[in-house]
Amino acid sequence: MIDKEKYFKAKEGIVIFDRSEQGKLLLKGSDRIDLLNRLCATDLRNLSPYNSSHLVLTNEKGRILDLLFILHKNDKSILITGENNNNKIKDWLDKFTFTEDFTVEDITSNYNILLIMGDKRELLFEKLKINLNSIYNGKFIETNIDNISVIIYNDRFGINIITEKKFNCDLNNLINKIGIELGLTDIDFDIFNSLRIEKGLPLYGHEIVEKYNPYEVNLINYVSFDKGCYPGQEVIARIDSQDKIQKNLCGLIFEKNDVNYEEILSSPKIFLNDIEVGIVTSIGYSVGLNSYIGLGIIKKNFIDSKLDLYIKVQYNKIIKIIISDLPFKV
Repeated sequence: MIDKEKYFKAKEGIVIFDRSEQGKLLLKGSDRIDLLNRLCATDLRNLSPYNSSHLVLTNEKGRILDLLFILHKNDKSILITGENNNNKIKDWLDKFTFTEDFTVEDITSNYNILLIMGDKRELLFEKLKINLNSIYNGKFIETNIDNISVIIYNDRFGINIITEKKFNCDLNNLINKIGIELGLTDIDFDIFNSLRIEKGLPLYGHEIVEKYNPYEVNLINYVSFDKGCYPGQEVIARIDSQDKIQKNLCGLIFEKNDVNYEEILSSPKIFLNDIEVGIVTSIGYSVGLNSYIGLGIIKKNFIDSKLDLYIKVQYNKIIKIIISDLPFKV
């Protein structure tokens, strides 16, 4: 069961979550942004040094390879991938590199990422004497914290701190020492997962997979319809012009309080009268709603909170599901 005190601190206080399993790629060469712009669905043409951006990478069928995050400098850029997706993205970039002035290096094992969440997160940075104003305008900060070199940026989940792995323990100890009076504590994946489900944020390996296009998992706001061609551009443009969106990301509320995560994710199909209409992609427990909640991809014609949707788990046990708008009203 989720630690209720930590859950509420992650909302109203301040918490820290280790995201070091995210992939990290170092991009170099004068053509790196031009190449990346030609490969992703997001418009990066106006990305200037010391600015950051999310970007959607799609394959030739318009399916999502990842929602990436780039930190762009004058002479190099850092590309942050989904958890353990660094090799796949590196291979994809190499596949399309021919005569360009471009190199990509996997630096995942050299760097750690700490995520700071909660309404009081800015108080920590005030004590560290770091002004965060610029990171809310798409920029990132390179600075030192007690002689430890760090990069600070803001993404969908909160404020992130990147540091070299060899300094991670020192940085952690320093942050924890300063954060004591703020009530700072660490959280595990279960709490992080529940919070991002409540917000309706898709995650790599769950909703962000190669089965779905950006429309189906609410990532279309990262897609530009004004830039040039990229892999999958014709497919996405056709879906848009012909209104062929067949599935959508939805919030799910499970009507039982004895839900087993593994049991559901091993039998994730959603049914209506024995007709398969969708799939559960994520599940977590919301302390605020006092209920198990999730995210799912459901066929457009069956997105209705009044329908009797359900999943079948072991021993033909039925668990009813209620459709919810996103984000959840917690």
